Amino acid sequence: MAKKIKPELSLTQIINMSMGFLGIQMAFGLQNGNASRILANLGADVHELSWFWLVAPLQGLLYSLSSDIWETIHGVRWEEENLTF
Repeated sequence: MAKKIKPELSLTQIINMSMGFLGIQMAFGLQNGNASRILANLGADVHELSWFWLVAPLQGLLYSLSSDIWETIHGVRWEEENLTF
């Protein structure tokens, strides 16, 4: 496997990336706030909305654990080179 070379980033490039990530986080925050309003309009109890936001991370945790257990039992490992996004 060839050694990956990391590009040298200037301070300006790092700041631009950080601002981009900040923008993405702000968009997620707006989307989350709007989704809370939609769920409340659909009849969800306002005091119970936090449970809706815990479901996704818990599902990810359970999926990750079950995937790791399956890979261990069956001896299959997903290689980074084989994954395409």
